[in-house]
Amino acid sequence: MTLSVITQEQLLNKRNDENSWDIVMLTHPDCGACADWETLVDGIKDNYSTITFSKLEVNNNDIPLFAPPVLPSILALHNGSRLWEALGSMTTTTNLENMINEWLEGKINFDTISGGTSVHEFS
Repeated sequence: MTLSVITQEQLLNKRNDENSWDIVMLTHPDCGACADWETLVDGIKDNYSTITFSKLEVNNNDIPLFAPPVLPSILALHNGSRLWEALGSMTTTTNLENMINEWLEGKINFDTISGGTSVHEFS
């Protein structure tokens, strides 16, 4: 099983959805670390029924305008607005799952993540 593919346009359209929780993995078919990380992320998605997990395949024609230029990376969006990201490959999902749980429980102070950038810049 793999993550479903989403386009940048579909992600931008989520800004109209209310209470939409998304984890989007930025990937590329030639990225070995991306494939490994996708397998790990795919293995936890069923633990989070309120979150839609998908992947955006980055290429020359579809470079995300809203994302960090790191592959692989994971973006967390609420109602289509980026709130936090996880950059690079990881060997386990422990830190990612801790972040997801804190995010869903409202325990994240967005003013202290992403280098201290306020979430309001991403709205």
